[in-house]
Amino acid sequence: MKYTPWAQFSSLVAGTTQRVEGYSKAPFDSFNMALQVGDDEAAVKMNREDFIKNLDIKSNQVIFTHQSHSTVIRKVSREDGGRGWTSFENGIEADALYTFDTDLYLAIYHADCVPVFFYAPSRGLIGIIHAGRQGTLKQVTALTIAKLMDDEGLTPDELFFHLGPSISFSHEIITEEEAKRIAAMSSQFRQGVKATGGVYFLDTALINFLELRKLNVPVNHISSSFACTYEDGDLYFSARRDHPTGRMVSFIARNK
Repeated sequence: MKYTPWAQFSSLVAGTTQRVEGYSKAPFDSFNMALQVGDDEAAVKMNREDFIKNLDIKSNQVIFTHQSHSTVIRKVSREDGGRGWTSFENGIEADALYTFDTDLYLAIYHADCVPVFFYAPSRGLIGIIHAGRQGTLKQVTALTIAKLMDDEGLTPDELFFHLGPSISFSHEIITEEEAKRIAAMSSQFRQGVKATGGVYFLDTALINFLELRKLNVPVNHISSSFACTYEDGDLYFSARRDHPTGRMVSFIARNK
Protein backbone atom coordinates (compact mmCIF):
# COMPACT_ATOMS: atom_id res chain seq x y z
CA MET A 1 0.00 0.00 0.00
CA LYS A 2 1.32 3.40 -1.01
CA TYR A 3 -0.07 6.78 -0.04
CA THR A 4 0.51 10.49 -0.59
CA PRO A 5 1.30 11.82 2.91
CA TRP A 6 0.62 14.97 4.84
CA ALA A 7 4.03 14.88 6.46
CA GLN A 8 4.12 18.21 8.28
CA PHE A 9 3.76 16.76 11.79
CA SER A 10 5.65 13.80 13.23
CA SER A 11 2.76 13.21 15.62
CA LEU A 12 0.40 12.43 12.71
CA VAL A 13 -0.04 9.56 10.27
CA ALA A 14 -2.08 11.10 7.48
CA GLY A 15 -2.43 10.86 3.73
CA THR A 16 -4.32 9.65 0.67
CA THR A 17 -4.04 6.09 -0.58
CA GLN A 18 -2.80 5.59 -4.15
CA ARG A 19 -4.45 3.21 -6.58
CA VAL A 20 -1.34 1.06 -7.10
CA GLU A 21 -0.35 -2.39 -5.76
CA GLY A 22 -3.82 -3.70 -4.99
CA TYR A 23 -6.04 -6.64 -5.88
CA SER A 24 -8.97 -5.03 -7.73
CA LYS A 25 -9.39 -5.62 -11.45
CA ALA A 26 -10.23 -3.02 -14.12
CA PRO A 27 -11.91 -0.57 -14.01
CA PHE A 28 -11.25 -0.52 -10.26
CA ASP A 29 -7.58 -1.38 -10.59
CA SER A 30 -5.98 -1.84 -8.34
CA PHE A 31 -6.08 -0.46 -4.79
CA ASN A 32 -9.76 0.41 -4.56
CA MET A 33 -10.83 0.91 -0.95
CA ALA A 34 -14.58 1.34 -1.50
CA LEU A 35 -17.18 -1.41 -1.12
CA GLN A 36 -19.96 0.75 -2.59
CA VAL A 37 -18.79 1.22 -6.20
CA GLY A 38 -19.47 -2.23 -7.68
CA ASP A 39 -16.02 -3.78 -7.24
CA ASP A 40 -15.52 -7.39 -6.18
CA GLU A 41 -15.99 -7.43 -2.41
CA ALA A 42 -13.23 -9.98 -1.83
CA ALA A 43 -10.70 -7.79 -3.67
CA VAL A 44 -11.67 -4.70 -1.67
CA LYS A 45 -11.34 -6.61 1.57
CA MET A 46 -7.83 -7.76 0.59
CA ASN A 47 -6.94 -4.14 -0.20
CA ARG A 48 -8.24 -3.14 3.22
CA GLU A 49 -6.21 -5.85 4.89
CA ASP A 50 -3.10 -4.48 3.16
CA PHE A 51 -4.08 -1.00 4.36
CA ILE A 52 -4.09 -1.98 8.04
CA LYS A 53 -1.09 -4.29 7.66
CA ASN A 54 1.05 -1.50 6.20
CA LEU A 55 -0.03 0.92 8.91
CA ASP A 56 0.52 -1.78 11.56
CA ILE A 57 -2.94 -1.35 13.02
CA LYS A 58 -6.13 -3.38 13.50
CA SER A 59 -9.48 -2.93 11.80
CA ASN A 60 -11.04 -1.65 15.04
CA GLN A 61 -8.68 1.34 14.90
CA VAL A 62 -10.26 2.62 11.67
CA ILE A 63 -13.49 4.59 11.27
CA PHE A 64 -14.97 5.04 7.79
CA THR A 65 -17.77 7.42 6.88
CA HIS A 66 -21.14 6.52 5.41
CA GLN A 67 -20.90 9.77 3.48
CA SER A 68 -23.50 11.50 1.33
CA HIS A 69 -22.14 14.97 0.42
CA SER A 70 -23.80 16.26 3.59
CA THR A 71 -22.76 18.85 6.16
CA VAL A 72 -22.99 16.37 9.03
CA ILE A 73 -19.97 16.63 11.35
CA ARG A 74 -19.44 13.95 13.97
CA LYS A 75 -17.15 13.67 16.96
CA VAL A 76 -15.98 10.05 17.28
CA SER A 77 -14.04 7.97 19.78
CA ARG A 78 -12.50 4.54 20.23
CA GLU A 79 -15.99 3.16 20.84
CA ASP A 80 -16.70 3.84 17.15
CA GLY A 81 -13.61 1.92 16.00
CA GLY A 82 -14.30 -0.53 13.18
CA ARG A 83 -17.35 1.31 11.86
CA GLY A 84 -17.60 0.96 8.09
CA TRP A 85 -15.08 -1.89 7.94
CA THR A 86 -17.51 -4.59 6.78
CA SER A 87 -19.87 -2.40 4.74
CA PHE A 88 -20.29 1.16 3.50
CA GLU A 89 -23.65 1.43 5.25
CA ASN A 90 -22.11 0.56 8.61
CA GLY A 91 -19.90 3.66 8.53
CA ILE A 92 -20.53 6.80 10.55
CA GLU A 93 -23.21 8.85 8.81
CA ALA A 94 -21.25 12.05 8.27
CA ASP A 95 -18.98 13.86 5.82
CA ALA A 96 -16.62 15.18 8.49
CA LEU A 97 -15.13 13.40 11.48
CA TYR A 98 -12.97 14.54 14.38
CA THR A 99 -11.56 13.04 17.57
CA PHE A 100 -9.27 13.67 20.52
CA ASP A 101 -8.27 10.00 20.75
CA THR A 102 -4.86 8.70 19.70
CA ASP A 103 -4.22 5.76 17.37
CA LEU A 104 -7.67 6.12 15.82
CA TYR A 105 -7.73 6.43 12.02
CA LEU A 106 -10.49 8.59 10.54
CA ALA A 107 -11.13 7.90 6.86
CA ILE A 108 -13.22 9.37 4.03
CA TYR A 109 -13.67 8.05 0.48
CA HIS A 110 -13.05 10.17 -2.58
CA ALA A 111 -11.95 10.20 -6.20
CA ASP A 112 -12.10 13.90 -7.17
CA CYS A 113 -13.45 15.55 -4.03
CA VAL A 114 -11.18 17.60 -1.78
CA PRO A 115 -10.01 15.80 1.37
CA VAL A 116 -9.48 18.46 4.03
CA PHE A 117 -7.23 17.26 6.87
CA PHE A 118 -7.03 19.28 10.09
CA TYR A 119 -5.07 19.22 13.34
CA ALA A 120 -4.94 21.34 16.48
CA PRO A 121 -1.55 20.38 18.01
CA SER A 122 -2.12 22.31 21.24
CA ARG A 123 -5.40 20.45 21.85
CA GLY A 124 -4.65 17.02 20.41
CA LEU A 125 -7.64 17.23 18.07
CA ILE A 126 -7.55 15.74 14.55
CA GLY A 127 -10.13 15.44 11.82
CA ILE A 128 -10.95 15.09 8.16
CA ILE A 129 -13.60 16.55 5.84
CA HIS A 130 -15.05 15.19 2.59
CA ALA A 131 -15.47 18.39 0.55
CA GLY A 132 -16.63 17.63 -2.99
CA ARG A 133 -18.51 20.05 -5.20
CA GLN A 134 -21.75 19.60 -3.25
CA GLY A 135 -20.12 19.76 0.17
CA THR A 136 -18.02 22.75 -0.79
CA LEU A 137 -21.08 24.67 -1.97
CA LYS A 138 -22.81 23.75 1.30
CA GLN A 139 -19.75 25.18 3.14
CA VAL A 140 -18.97 21.95 4.98
CA THR A 141 -15.45 23.15 5.83
CA ALA A 142 -16.66 26.45 7.31
CA LEU A 143 -19.41 24.64 9.22
CA THR A 144 -16.87 22.19 10.65
CA ILE A 145 -14.72 25.02 11.98
CA ALA A 146 -17.79 26.71 13.44
CA LYS A 147 -18.71 23.48 15.25
CA LEU A 148 -15.19 23.12 16.62
CA MET A 149 -15.35 26.68 17.90
CA ASP A 150 -18.79 26.23 19.46
CA ASP A 151 -18.48 22.71 20.85
CA GLU A 152 -14.77 22.46 21.64
CA GLY A 153 -13.77 26.07 22.25
CA LEU A 154 -11.10 26.12 19.55
CA THR A 155 -9.95 29.27 17.79
CA PRO A 156 -9.06 29.21 14.07
CA ASP A 157 -5.41 30.02 14.73
CA GLU A 158 -5.04 26.77 16.69
CA LEU A 159 -5.83 24.71 13.61
CA PHE A 160 -3.62 23.54 10.76
CA PHE A 161 -5.17 22.35 7.48
CA HIS A 162 -4.03 20.35 4.47
CA LEU A 163 -5.86 19.98 1.16
CA GLY A 164 -5.10 16.55 -0.29
CA PRO A 165 -5.21 15.27 -3.88
CA SER A 166 -8.35 16.35 -5.76
CA ILE A 167 -9.51 17.35 -9.22
CA SER A 168 -7.96 20.58 -10.53
CA PHE A 169 -10.31 23.32 -11.70
CA SER A 170 -9.42 22.85 -15.37
CA HIS A 171 -11.30 19.53 -15.31
CA GLU A 172 -14.22 20.65 -13.13
CA ILE A 173 -16.43 22.06 -15.89
CA ILE A 174 -19.77 23.64 -15.03
CA THR A 175 -22.51 25.28 -17.10
CA GLU A 176 -22.89 29.03 -17.50
CA GLU A 177 -26.09 28.84 -15.47
CA GLU A 178 -24.28 27.04 -12.65
CA ALA A 179 -21.43 29.53 -12.82
CA LYS A 180 -23.77 32.50 -12.40
CA ARG A 181 -25.68 30.85 -9.55
CA ILE A 182 -22.51 29.91 -7.67
CA ALA A 183 -20.84 33.28 -8.21
CA ALA A 184 -23.86 35.01 -6.67
CA MET A 185 -23.60 33.00 -3.44
CA SER A 186 -20.55 34.69 -1.89
CA SER A 187 -17.26 36.40 -2.70
CA GLN A 188 -15.39 33.14 -1.99
CA PHE A 189 -17.57 31.24 -4.45
CA ARG A 190 -17.24 34.00 -7.02
CA GLN A 191 -13.45 33.73 -6.89
CA GLY A 192 -13.75 29.97 -7.36
CA VAL A 193 -15.61 30.35 -10.67
CA LYS A 194 -13.35 30.71 -13.69
CA ALA A 195 -14.01 31.04 -17.40
CA THR A 196 -12.18 31.00 -20.70
CA GLY A 197 -13.42 30.72 -24.26
CA GLY A 198 -17.01 30.40 -23.11
CA VAL A 199 -16.21 27.42 -20.84
CA TYR A 200 -16.80 27.70 -17.09
CA PHE A 201 -14.88 25.93 -14.32
CA LEU A 202 -15.18 25.51 -10.56
CA ASP A 203 -12.11 25.51 -8.31
CA THR A 204 -13.31 23.61 -5.25
CA ALA A 205 -9.87 23.50 -3.60
CA LEU A 206 -9.54 27.29 -3.90
CA ILE A 207 -13.01 27.85 -2.42
CA ASN A 208 -12.11 25.73 0.60
CA PHE A 209 -8.86 27.68 0.98
CA LEU A 210 -10.74 30.98 0.82
CA GLU A 211 -13.31 29.76 3.35
CA LEU A 212 -10.46 28.98 5.76
CA ARG A 213 -8.93 32.40 5.26
CA LYS A 214 -12.31 34.10 5.75
CA LEU A 215 -12.50 32.40 9.14
CA ASN A 216 -9.04 33.79 10.04
CA VAL A 217 -7.04 30.59 9.72
CA PRO A 218 -3.46 31.88 9.19
CA VAL A 219 -2.23 31.40 5.64
CA ASN A 220 0.87 29.58 6.89
CA HIS A 221 -1.44 27.06 8.61
CA ILE A 222 -2.81 25.88 5.25
CA SER A 223 -0.96 23.56 2.89
CA SER A 224 -1.85 21.61 -0.23
CA SER A 225 -0.58 18.58 -2.09
CA PHE A 226 -1.44 20.26 -5.44
CA ALA A 227 -1.93 16.76 -6.89
CA CYS A 228 -4.68 16.44 -9.52
CA THR A 229 -6.66 13.21 -9.40
CA TYR A 230 -7.90 13.69 -12.98
CA GLU A 231 -4.48 14.26 -14.54
CA ASP A 232 -2.51 11.62 -12.63
CA GLY A 233 -4.39 8.47 -13.58
CA ASP A 234 -1.47 6.25 -12.60
CA LEU A 235 -1.81 7.21 -8.95
CA TYR A 236 -5.41 8.29 -8.42
CA PHE A 237 -8.97 7.36 -9.27
CA SER A 238 -11.12 10.04 -10.91
CA ALA A 239 -14.88 9.78 -11.28
CA ARG A 240 -14.84 12.64 -13.80
CA ARG A 241 -12.29 10.84 -15.96
CA ASP A 242 -13.53 7.24 -15.62
CA HIS A 243 -16.88 5.68 -14.85
CA PRO A 244 -17.20 3.39 -13.06
CA THR A 245 -14.03 3.65 -11.03
CA GLY A 246 -12.66 3.04 -7.56
CA ARG A 247 -12.06 5.30 -4.58
CA MET A 248 -9.05 6.27 -2.54
CA VAL A 249 -9.37 6.94 1.16
CA SER A 250 -7.83 9.89 2.89
CA PHE A 251 -7.07 9.17 6.53
CA ILE A 252 -5.62 10.79 9.60
CA ALA A 253 -4.50 9.56 13.03
CA ARG A 254 -2.50 10.99 15.92
CA ASN A 255 0.12 8.69 17.38
CA LYS A 256 1.11 10.72 20.42
